[in-house]
Amino acid sequence: YEQAWLYAAEANALRQRSARFSRSAWHDYENSIYQVFSKEFSNLTLDNTNKRSPVFVVGMPRSGTTLLERRLGRHSRLQAAGELTVIPSLAVELVGRQNYPLGLASLPPAVFAGAAREWEARIPRGIKPGCEVIDKNPLNYMHIGFIFKLFPNSRVIHCRRDPLDTALSLWFQNFAHPGSDYAYDMGNLACIFALYRRLMAWWEQVLPQRILTLEYETLVDRPEETLRRLTAELGLEWEDAVLEAGAEDDGAISTASLWQARQPVYGRSVGRWRNYEPWIAPLREALQREGIEA
Repeated sequence: YEQAWLYAAEANALRQRSARFSRSAWHDYENSIYQVFSKEFSNLTLDNTNKRSPVFVVGMPRSGTTLLERRLGRHSRLQAAGELTVIPSLAVELVGRQNYPLGLASLPPAVFAGAAREWEARIPRGIKPGCEVIDKNPLNYMHIGFIFKLFPNSRVIHCRRDPLDTALSLWFQNFAHPGSDYAYDMGNLACIFALYRRLMAWWEQVLPQRILTLEYETLVDRPEETLRRLTAELGLEWEDAVLEAGAEDDGAISTASLWQARQPVYGRSVGRWRNYEPWIAPLREALQREGIEA
């Protein structure tokens, strides 16, 4: 474990050289969310003709979103679509990258209705009859207000995981997307984790009773009980297939959780940080400076 930690520290230092992460830009985005998505704006149903109820699985990356999507996707009424980028792409297309989300406040109802139809059209391989799509892009936690403007009947599942385990898993991962450049510096990582927590608290305040919360540790400790409860909360009848491990015909997994998602539900990743306890103090302190208990 010591050697793994030292190699990871060296690798992160190398990746940090090319990282382009701006705390100020992230904080500006956070403040714009609070300006636009008041309770009044979020609860204003602009168009309720779209009766679709897609499921969005959100949370920090490495918090169990792929595991949950793979289990729920084996239900006959749900269709696992993977980590889609349609929601953030539509948001940028509607108002421009520099004007999101502030520009949403002035859009007429028809624009949101059209964006919802466009989302459906961009689902890979289309939407199976009688199914609702699961979009498990964890970073959609930044766009929950926009999601409900498109789909008032959608369901959001928030995957939570122990902060140290989540942060450690991120720190050990080499990401392809520049949006994860925060993961190579412990201070930046803690900054984003705290921002994510604040945004989720905001959505739960302005969108009461619309977000289901799932603890990763509970899922791996009591999978059947947890998945039965969640299935019921989604308004679905229980199917035993939800508990089955992944199979080759489940479709491609393009996230860092590829191997784990194809295994039966297991708890080996719970408390993983304890393996690195002699060296993890800087990460814990960075989280604590951001107000995260760790």
